[in-house]
This record gives sequence, structure tokens and C-alpha cells, in this order.
Amino acid sequence: MTSSSHIKPWLLGWTQQLRGWAEDGSLLAAAQQALLLEGEPKQLVELLDQWGASDFSALPAVETLSSQDIAGARGAYVEDLSQIFLNQEWLAEATDQEISAVLTEELGHHLDAVLNDFDTPGDEGEHFAELLIHGELSDQSIAALSQQSDLITILAEGQFWQAEASSTWQQVGGDINGEAADDRFGVVVSLSSDGQTVAIGSSKHDS
Repeated sequence: MTSSSHIKPWLLGWTQQLRGWAEDGSLLAAAQQALLLEGEPKQLVELLDQWGASDFSALPAVETLSSQDIAGARGAYVEDLSQIFLNQEWLAEATDQEISAVLTEELGHHLDAVLNDFDTPGDEGEHFAELLIHGELSDQSIAALSQQSDLITILAEGQFWQAEASSTWQQVGGDINGEAADDRFGVVVSLSSDGQTVAIGSSKHDS
């Protein structure tokens, strides 16, 4: 992690969340499910003991990159560097809650790299974060996450690295569903450049 003299309030708030999750068993359960772990790996148990005691020295360092260098992602984890990166432009506007969610997702990527000999299929980091923040997920959501790619290429320390990233997109408003079966709702979709307006075709709608 960053040195104590440079720790930001949002980073301190996140580590306190980690301590709570480590103490109440929710972090272990989320890791077991999202990372497809068997039992209670000794290395994870040791980390949980440390975090429960407010010892966060084993957490990966957290640094910032420009939006361009991080390929527009909110956050990314580079296994070869054992480091979490945050988008500095996004960070300037994000809420503490949003930052915590991204850090938790990237921690999931880190734990997967540390505890598994393979990259868990899909976006295991988002799965891990969703379990901790929102609780149980539907079977449909789990299936979607298992097929979702989280890989991007970022520029850090003068080199290009493969990273597992937190998506740049967030849903605005509720789900948009068609009115009836066979209406072909969504056959054509157009999204404005700012992501705020969507036009959806429904070529077989009765009206």
C-alpha cells in the first residue's frame, strides 16, 4: 500500500471495511464463491487474520494513472507488479463508496492471482465485490459474470502490461424491458456519446 503519510481518507475507509469483512467471515465466503476456492486456504486465513487485526501491510500498493494510460477503466490490477491502479480523472469525481467498490473488485483480482494457479473464468473481481457489497447474486448474474472479460492493456512505469480491470460503464436508471414477446425489442440500439440517452428499436411492436 501507499506509505502512511500519503494514505487518503477513502483508502482508510476501505481498509476499515476490509477489517469488518475479515472479522465477520463475509470476505472468506465471497472469496470461496467468486474465486472457486476449496476449503479455507492457509494463505487466505493468514491474510484475514492480519486484516482483522488492522494490519494491511500485505495489501497491494495503490497508485494512480491517467485515464489514457489505464485505457479508460476506473481501476486495474497488474499481477506482474502486484499493484492496483486507479484512474486519476475518475478518482477526482468519484464518491468514497464508488472508490471502495473498485478497490474491492481489484482486491478480488489480486486474491485470485495469489491463491489460484489459474485465472478464474470471467470477471471474478466484480463477482467478489458484488458479493461483499450487495450479498447473494442471481444465477443469471453469476452466469453473465463468468463469461465477462476483464482484461485490458495499460501503460505503467513506461511499459505496457496486461491488467484485469473494473469497467468504465455504470448503469444509469433502471432496466429497460420490452412490452411483449416477439416484439423484437432491442433489434437496433443507439447510444449517445455521453452514455445518457439510448434509442431502442422494436420492429414487431403492434403499434
